[in-house]
Amino acid sequence: MRVGVVIATWEDADHTLACLDSLLGLAGAGESFTLQTVVCDDASSEAAFDALRTGIEARAGDVELVRTPERTGYAACINLGYGVLRANEPDYVWVLNNDVRLDRGALLALLAAARNEPAVQIWGSSVVAGTRGLNLECAGGCRYSALTTRNTPLHAGQPLTMLEKLEPEPLDYVYGAAMFFPADVFESLGGLCEDYFLYFEEQDCVKRLPLPARLGWCRHSLVYHAGGASTGGGEQARSRMQQYYENLSTLRF
Repeated sequence: MRVGVVIATWEDADHTLACLDSLLGLAGAGESFTLQTVVCDDASSEAAFDALRTGIEARAGDVELVRTPERTGYAACINLGYGVLRANEPDYVWVLNNDVRLDRGALLALLAAARNEPAVQIWGSSVVAGTRGLNLECAGGCRYSALTTRNTPLHAGQPLTMLEKLEPEPLDYVYGAAMFFPADVFESLGGLCEDYFLYFEEQDCVKRLPLPARLGWCRHSLVYHAGGASTGGGEQARSRMQQYYENLSTLRF
């Protein structure tokens, strides 16, 4: 099983390299699946890019680094990375934020879920709040109210000790920190919509899927999320950049 991974990053070598370390340490690599990873840097400064390139070169694994000539935004960055992966004809495409850490069994759980329910078009993981967190940020994804423009992460705040007891709920979209696609679905979408610089790419993906959209929560795929590290936020704060682009993308959507 060939899995292509795309990670977009900007001015954030430390989080990106930590994400890669967790990715390259996944259980099942080389046996249950092969990984090809593309890291796409969105025109970071020379210092940040050099640190990222040096770190990638020091790590073993099929990881390719590409760079945009100017800032293009998250969606365009992901699409550029996917363009590199296409030649290898992956079976699945895993789109990851650069500030996540992956549980060792995260990908094995996704592959098992995808085999059991092949009709699902996008899978979300159990995203944990914080890289050492003990509580859910969301269970696969969120509900979205067009009337209030409010996003409600499902089962947010629930302790991981309750994970097995949580009931699946309908998703309006899969949380963008970790989106797992059958490659033919990602291909049919033409990638992420580049009208969005940051935010709402996930909602837009669902809007463009054939109806009824089939979204899934993979309970046992754990992804730990620092949250907004590349945009000046973090585990406790939201930056002005985050607020600006979230509002802009809300209006656009």
